[in-house]
Amino acid sequence: MIRVCYDTVINSGLVTGDLNPPEEMKAVHEIEHLHDAGLIKRVKTEQANVEEKRTNNQARREMLEAARDYVSVVQPIVKPIPFSTQEDDDGSFRSSPPLTDIIDREMFDTLRTLGLKEGDAKHLTYAVKGDRPCDYFITLDTKDLLPHKAAIEAAYSIRVMKPTTFVQHFHNQAASQSVSRDGDPVN
Repeated sequence: MIRVCYDTVINSGLVTGDLNPPEEMKAVHEIEHLHDAGLIKRVKTEQANVEEKRTNNQARREMLEAARDYVSVVQPIVKPIPFSTQEDDDGSFRSSPPLTDIIDREMFDTLRTLGLKEGDAKHLTYAVKGDRPCDYFITLDTKDLLPHKAAIEAAYSIRVMKPTTFVQHFHNQAASQSVSRDGDPVN
């Protein structure tokens, strides 16, 4: 099944209904329809939850919090992390795992080198390296994500696009799959 990951602005716009421009909001509703019909699976990353909690407008933050579980979250693949051991002055030892929320440091660092901000690099790392990798990352980020789309897509198995582009792409793919090689409709 096709897996689509929402960027924070897309998820927030879905909840608040105020995504701009209006044609992108309409496309998000179409993506939701595809999800409800079982044709795709739409998800978000934990990074979306983190970013939504920082919203300054209290009423908006409460609305986002109330809808936090509406879109499921990509789960990171849990990998064993080596423990670090430290000897104290009194000769005792303290052992603890290093704490990080980065599930693939190499991918995260590569995305940062491309010029992505930390939050965007986390979003994509989770979307690609989660328990069920996503095929598409839906965003309206024209400052960081969309300008680096070609490099991201060349390096990783994910397509980055606006909601309107995804809907058009999805329908074009569906139409091409419903026609046989000789041009006759497939029943």
